[in-house]
This record gives sequence, C-alpha cells and structure tokens, in this order.
Amino acid sequence: MNRNTASILILTILIAVTGGLGLWYYLSKEQIPSGEEKDDEMGENVSPFGTPGTKPVSSGEETGATEESKEVPVIRQVSEQPVAGFTIIEKKNASSTIRYIEQATGHIFDASVRSNLIERVSNTTIPGVREAFFGSTGDTLIIRYLRDDGETIASFTGKIKRATTTEVGELTGEFLQDSIETVAQNQIGTKLFYLTSGNNGATGFTSNVDGTKPVKIFSSPLREWLATWLNDTDILLSTKASGSSLGVIQVLSTKSGEIQNITSGNGVTATGKSNIVIYKTNNGAMGSFDLRNGSEKILSVPTLPEKCALTAEKNPILLCGVPKGSISGNYPDIWYQGLVNFSDDLWNMDLKSEEARLVIDFENAGKRFDITSPKITSDGAYFCFINKIDGTLWSVKLK
Repeated sequence: MNRNTASILILTILIAVTGGLGLWYYLSKEQIPSGEEKDDEMGENVSPFGTPGTKPVSSGEETGATEESKEVPVIRQVSEQPVAGFTIIEKKNASSTIRYIEQATGHIFDASVRSNLIERVSNTTIPGVREAFFGSTGDTLIIRYLRDDGETIASFTGKIKRATTTEVGELTGEFLQDSIETVAQNQIGTKLFYLTSGNNGATGFTSNVDGTKPVKIFSSPLREWLATWLNDTDILLSTKASGSSLGVIQVLSTKSGEIQNITSGNGVTATGKSNIVIYKTNNGAMGSFDLRNGSEKILSVPTLPEKCALTAEKNPILLCGVPKGSISGNYPDIWYQGLVNFSDDLWNMDLKSEEARLVIDFENAGKRFDITSPKITSDGAYFCFINKIDGTLWSVKLK
C-alpha cells in the first residue's frame, strides 16, 4: 500500500467515526426516557385557557424538600409568588392540604401542612388573576380577572378535572356574564350568589355553580356589596366599606329571602362562619353576633374582621391578626388602597368566655405580616393566611 492510499484510508476511517459519534449524540439528545413525556413549552390550545401537561411536577419552591429530609417550620412560607386565593382541603383520616392559585399565572398547587412538598394540580395559564374562591373540596373555584380592555371584570366558574390523583389536571368551566360586581360560591361548591348593578342599585341572584337557573332573591338601592356564604342557606352581605360613608351589614336567607340587619356605621366591615358574624365600624369596637339566638358581644381584640377566622366548633374560637399599636385614621380605606401596612401579632379569643390571649408575636420570631384572608383547619391545628405586604401564602402550626 502506497502512502497516498494509506492517507485516504485513514481519512475515511476518521470521517466515519466522527459521523457516528455525531449521530449518537443527536439521537441521545432527542430520546425521551421511558415513563416520561417530553415537555411542550408552548402548551396545547383548548377551551378556555389551554390544556396542561399530564405529569405532576414540583413548583420549584421546595425543590428536594420531603417529609423525611426537611422539617416543616412552625411559621412556614407556603408560596414564593403572590396568590389570588386558597382553601384548606380536609378529608377523613388524611392530613389537611392547602390548595392555592398564583396571581401571575393562574397555576394551581397543593401543599401538605405536614410536609414541605408542593405539587402542581393545574398549569392552565390564566394571566393576572385578581381574586379566586375555592369550594371546600378544592375542585371547584371562581376566578376573577380583568379583560384586555382593563375595565371589564371577567368571572370564570371552573372545575379541576384530573384523570388520576397523580396527574396534573385540566381547568374547565364556563364564563359568567361580564361585570358582575360580587360573586360567592357556597362551601360545597354547588351554588353561586352573585350581584349585578345598574342605575337603580344592585340585584342579587342564586344559581347553579355553572351560572344556569338564576333566581333573583335580593335587590337594594345600594350598588356596591360584598358577599360570603356563612352556611348552606345564609349569605353575609356587607356594603363596600369606607370610613367616610355609612355602611350596613345584613344576613340574607336564600330559603325565605328574609334579611336580618346586623349593624351599620361608617367603615363597617364583617366576616363570619356558620352562625357567627364578626363586625367592626370605623368608630366602634369589634363585635360578634350569633344568628341562632340573636346574642351580641363586644370583643376586646382591636383589629379588622378581615384579619380574623373562626373555627367550626359549637363554641368557636376566633383567631385574628392584631396590629401592633392602635388603628386610627381613615380605615379601612387606606389599608385597602395599600397606603399603609400593619405589623400583626396572632391572638386567640374564646367567644364564650371572652378571654383573649397572645399566641405569637411575629416580630419576635423575625417576621412581619399584614394578615388577610385567614383560614383555620377544622382541628384548630393550622392557621393559614395571605401576607398583604407581598401577597405570599403562609401557614402557622398551632398544635
């Protein structure tokens, strides 16, 4: 073999080896491991917002954290991003789960109260969610956001559909009519109450959860209201509060249409659960009203009802975020507008004995919270809330 022939042979071998290695690298990059699906970064187009994938994934907020590898802190930050709403899901013989929806993306996640693991429930993208309300099972919810014109309020009543509990779900449902002023879902997620407004005031309807079969049950010359289901039949109604205008608190029976007046005053706000209403006026003390017997009590906790949650017991306990110092000025307006933030402690009040005690001084624990939208597990073991300062979701282990 002469030198030219040898050179050509060596060059041919090198080209073959290089090409083979390149082909192997290309194929290895394209191969999807067995049992996994290739991520579709663009998603799939389905009604109304898009279809999620099928593989449950971690949110990335607690990467590598498991029940065994990392102890759950007493004061725990559940979400890294601002949330639009949450609920606590409780099942017999199972630990409680916090289900929440992110403001920016509309993605829904589950967080166990007993571990640091966070699992994605739905990654249907809904940008810019303003508020969301879940039913007690966590499978139904109402999502509210502004349409592209920046003025029209869209209300979507949805249901999370999951083929199995290990798959990421799909959010399906119906849009309600635009510009509904207020909408609330009953605890079991089967009925809606919503309010529309016009030149003659506000009109209230009950309907099925998908908006069908509406029935008018309320009307008022006042246009702006907030609504919350207290129980299966009673709805707490409060005018949108302002420290400079007179407001009212009422309870509406969906069975009889009867309205029970609770209180009135400037800046009046309220919350409640079951048969108990907690209220406060701008120039008055906190009070509680028992719908069962009409009894009323003045409470010693100096706070706003929006910072309080009730346990579901026969003799309920009231847990509240209580601001350090006094609440003075044009409240609740400047708080709603985000012009001021509080630094809250957590207080416990027994409505029967009227005794109050400090549970946690958060500043001593190195935290600063302006508590809003609080909820308590039925066993009173966990207190969950949104920090109004940054919109993040937190939980506190109480026992």
